[in-house]
Amino acid sequence: LAPGWNKPAANLNGLVKVVATYCDVEANKPILFEVKGFPPIKVFPPELKEDKKNPGVFA
Repeated sequence: LAPGWNKPAANLNGLVKVVATYCDVEANKPILFEVKGFPPIKVFPPELKEDKKNPGVFA
């Protein structure tokens, strides 16, 4: 999906964050975000804030 998401990410810049992660490199990310299959699309509401001490953890 990555190449196809570059244009939407650019169009949404400033409105929402579009993020790609490479799960073969960051193996803990699928578990952390409860990914059950690929390719996932996850939405994080704006009221969730990333924990600065634990990057990737939102509360």
